[in-house]
Amino acid sequence: MTLTATGVADAKPQPWPLTTLPADKLLTLVSSMRDQDMALIEVDARGGLKQITTMTLVAAPPATVRDVVGHPERYGQFIHNMSRSDIVREPGGTIFHDYKLDYSVASVDGRHRYVFLPAVEGQAAAPIDVYDPDDNGTRHYRWEFYAAGAGTLLVEYGYSQIPQDGLYGKLIKRAQTLEYGLALIPQITLMLAVKQRAEQLAPGQPRPGQAGASPSLTFLLDRGALALFRRAGNRVSEVNLVDRTRARADVLVRVASTTALWSKFVPTISRSTPLGPRQGLPATEIEQSLPLMSWTTTWGVFANATSVDMFGLDGDLYRARMRWDMRPLTNAGTMQTEIVLRSVVDYDHGSLVVRELYKTEPLFQYGIDVGMQLVILRGVRQQAEQLTPSQATR
Repeated sequence: MTLTATGVADAKPQPWPLTTLPADKLLTLVSSMRDQDMALIEVDARGGLKQITTMTLVAAPPATVRDVVGHPERYGQFIHNMSRSDIVREPGGTIFHDYKLDYSVASVDGRHRYVFLPAVEGQAAAPIDVYDPDDNGTRHYRWEFYAAGAGTLLVEYGYSQIPQDGLYGKLIKRAQTLEYGLALIPQITLMLAVKQRAEQLAPGQPRPGQAGASPSLTFLLDRGALALFRRAGNRVSEVNLVDRTRARADVLVRVASTTALWSKFVPTISRSTPLGPRQGLPATEIEQSLPLMSWTTTWGVFANATSVDMFGLDGDLYRARMRWDMRPLTNAGTMQTEIVLRSVVDYDHGSLVVRELYKTEPLFQYGIDVGMQLVILRGVRQQAEQLTPSQATR
């Protein structure tokens, strides 16, 4: 279902349209989300961002979680660095929220209109629509609240238009996929801040979710790439990216394992120099660079028929790990390959800028990890897609 904000007769301009997911399928995810969060990233045919859907389990009742979302005047009590949070109650029950966030490298200010929507069948509390009433399509979020045992499955659909000038513009010019990570940062940061606050207000609430069979992710992957964040406390311990491609699995393995060529097709890799064997593995010194930050790391590589393991042997990302798994699929007679990229990479270890960002707001890690790793995944995927047709004709 595609939705725009409703309930305010003169609400102009129209917010960016968001497309929701079926309630019954969303609830199948609960068993696998006890210690992880999810983000579905959807793009258009040109690679531009369409929307991001973030999901988390909250150890608090749906009514409590909705109450936290629906009172933006209280955000300054639990959202880091929010220096202004003022509201005006409007006729018809909507709320106009004026806010400002101050970070070490930038400040963000804006205005949102909160529209409290009617109850929806299958949802435990009525959804809330939030959008920018000033700039056409700049931001639009929709919050949904589902019962998950005694807790809540919190779903936030969102679109954020990232500025094309300044530092953000330089980053996106370097690699378009960085736009996805930049848009994810404010969305998932707010969602997890709401989660933490709601759980503080419901102490002793049992944590929802439990160990069980892994649910099917097909309904999500049919729409875009999926990021799964495994947590250790409040820090991301591992990021798993899942995507699909028409490239053959053997071609993907070859491209992913030939790290000496990455600088030719991964936009953030400025140099990839083969070093010969290190600690019994073929090694490459890779320099990842962005405006104001860079990382130089010696990576060792081990590959087999369907997977590639990478180990940070030395340098800025020492002890980092990446693992690629390629699984052939047949969908309606069409051959595809599912790519899973598992990453344990601490970008704050080699960058003062990132370290300062994490000190200001630790939840920035989610967006930075996705932005950096998705650039690599998409670079490898696109190169393998270019090589697959010529391989298939041999």
